[in-house]
Parts: sequence; C-alpha cells; structure tokens
Amino acid sequence: MKKKKISFKNLIYDNRFVLALSIIAAVIIWIVVAIQASPEDDRIIKDVPVKIEISNKILLILSSLVIRLKSSKIYCNS
Repeated sequence: MKKKKISFKNLIYDNRFVLALSIIAAVIIWIVVAIQASPEDDRIIKDVPVKIEISNKILLILSSLVIRLKSSKIYCNS
C-alpha cells in the first residue's frame, strides 16, 4: 500500500482544500476589516449651542410629573 505524498503543489489542485482555505481567509479578512472600519470612539464636543423648544402643554405635563415623583414615597422589597 503506497501512501500519497502530500505536497503544496497537490494541495493547490485539491478543490476541497482551496475551498476551506478560501473560507478561512475570507473570515479572517472580514474580521480585520470590521474591526478597522468601525472602531468605537467616544468624543466630547464642546461649545456647541443647543436650543430646545418645548411647548407650554408639554412643560406643564412634565413639571406635574416631577412634582408627583418628588412627593411620592418609593418602597423597595429586597
């Protein structure tokens, strides 16, 4: 019984090996690009004017809600 010699030349012509190598390479490249393309970065931007317009009706609802929350007692069972 002769054993086949495994050489790089024979592996290149084996479709299953090329498919597996391609999938592994694609996943590695995908992970590297995903990490490099979308890094998480926190930035603080200062001196930007912000204008918030709230109608009087919403302001009344919110203020009554805040007053109720301040005057109510909250109990917690642990």
